[in-house]
Amino acid sequence: MTNMIVAYDQNRGIGRNGELLWQSGEMREDMKRFRTLTRNSTLIMGRKTLESIGMALPNRRNIVVSHNPSLDFANVEVASSVEEAFGMSGEDEAFVIGGSQLYEAAMNDVQRIYATEVQTVIEGADTFFPNIDASWNMIERQEHESDENNLYPYDFVTYERSQEFVNLANARNEAQRATMERIVQNAECPFCPDNLEKYHTQEILRQGEHWLLTPNQWPYENTDTHLIAIPKYHVEKLSDLRVGSFDELLEHMKWAEQEYHINSGAVAMRFGDTKRNGSSVKHLHMHLIVPSADKPADAHVRFKIS
Repeated sequence: MTNMIVAYDQNRGIGRNGELLWQSGEMREDMKRFRTLTRNSTLIMGRKTLESIGMALPNRRNIVVSHNPSLDFANVEVASSVEEAFGMSGEDEAFVIGGSQLYEAAMNDVQRIYATEVQTVIEGADTFFPNIDASWNMIERQEHESDENNLYPYDFVTYERSQEFVNLANARNEAQRATMERIVQNAECPFCPDNLEKYHTQEILRQGEHWLLTPNQWPYENTDTHLIAIPKYHVEKLSDLRVGSFDELLEHMKWAEQEYHINSGAVAMRFGDTKRNGSSVKHLHMHLIVPSADKPADAHVRFKIS
């Protein structure tokens, strides 16, 4: 995946006189997040950004975009354009890390923006991050107060380029399709926390750090119980799930088993491309399905896959 990672103030300022807007050690959680997200990935940067850092960052592949092919920094590769840099990164996770001109040039080529939005205005800022327009959706925001390690309040925000968050072809009835058409029009993920209550009318039965459990709004035919567990952050691949999430999911399933007196049923989870896996919503979720006990033998529950 191609990404940007950036920290900016309330005016989207990112630098002043060739340096960051805050001193080393003033926003330690931002630097910690940078290290965590970019470790073992490819970094793409402009020449001035490289010179301000002064060296290749360790445990990462470093690519600088420059028209000077003889640029001499140890463990740094040179690309003549953003497109060439992305091509060099291949299948690796790649992060554009600045500066402002490179952010501008790469804006249409990245899928996610990991932003630290610092809740202050720094006087004298002279370089800025491009505007994040309506083609981007905010999929996660974590708010933090200032403390002994962080001079200013700040939010960790993740933006994702608008995409097909649902697949209309997999709608099972007209009511579901009408809701999905609204989702397409609004270009937002229906299962992300900021959007869930706009589209999902069922109560939240239980939630923890990673998951919430709720009845399926459109249960499968011939079921007595149909619950879904939804991650509380945007997930499309199994590898996107955070450490500890499966332990918590098991606790939710144990609770449901006791609460609904379930002694037979199924669990199912689809991930990735909805054109291939049969899901209606791209945001990964897990189904807990209990077939009806009083239906004829040929009244099957049909779970679509592919």
